Amino acid sequence: MASKNAWIIWLVGVLLVATVFIPTHTVTAEEDDIEEPTVKESATKAKVGSKTDDEVVQREEEAIQLDGLSVSEIKKTSREC
Repeated sequence: MASKNAWIIWLVGVLLVATVFIPTHTVTAEEDDIEEPTVKESATKAKVGSKTDDEVVQREEEAIQLDGLSVSEIKKTSREC
């Protein structure tokens, strides 16, 4: 008899836990008439695309420090070896 009571208690517990996961509310999305933003061309916009400075690579190599040496110093020492 005790096993039957345990079985019923277990079943009731499972059913109670299962009811927690039953969705009781629904969410619906409403369609709004939202205008998408557009990019307006600037009157002062340059007609020529941006250019990279010719010395950028050299400045970046000098700025990078590996073991306390810049890239140009590492290249110089590797050429000397």
